[in-house]
Amino acid sequence: MTETEFDDLYARLAQPLLGYLLRRAASPEDAADLLAEVMTIVWTQRRALPPEEERRPWLFGIARNLLAQHRRRRTRRNELIGHLAEALLSVERSRPESVAELRLDLVRALRRLDRTDAEIITLSAWEGLTSREIGLLLGMPAATVRVRLKRTRERLQPHLEPPPGLTTPNRVVPSAT
Repeated sequence: MTETEFDDLYARLAQPLLGYLLRRAASPEDAADLLAEVMTIVWTQRRALPPEEERRPWLFGIARNLLAQHRRRRTRRNELIGHLAEALLSVERSRPESVAELRLDLVRALRRLDRTDAEIITLSAWEGLTSREIGLLLGMPAATVRVRLKRTRERLQPHLEPPPGLTTPNRVVPSAT
C-alpha cells in the first residue's frame, strides 16, 4: 500500500470508524485516540492488508478489538486507582481532614482522565519530568505533551480547588517545564 492508497483508505473510512468509536468509547478523546491506533495498525500492516472488499470489516474488527482492550485497561486502571485511594485514605487519617479531602479529590479527578493523560499529568506533577522527558518516555513529541498537559490541567482544575482554610505551598497541578 502506498501513501496515496493509505490516504484514500483513510478518506473513505475514517469518518465511519470515528462514528463507530464515538458511539462506544467513554469520551470523544478516547474515540480519536482509538481511531489513531486503528490507522497506525493499518499503516504498519500495510503489506498484509486483506483484499479491498474485506478491508472495511477488517478495520471495524481492529477498532472493536482496540475498544475492548481500552475498556479492559480502563477497568483495571479504575481498580488500581481505587486501591490507591484506599491507601491514601489510610495514610491521610493521621493528617488534617482538609488534606485528606484534597487527596481524595485528586484521585477522583484522575479517574476522569484517559490513561495517557493521567500518566502525563502524574509524570509531570509527581515525578517532575519535563515535557521533553515525558515525550521520550511515551513516544510522542514534547509539543504534544505540553498541549495535553495544558488541556488536562484545565479539565482538572475545577476538581482540585483546596478546601476552605487550607493553604498549600505549591499549586496542586504544577505547570509544564
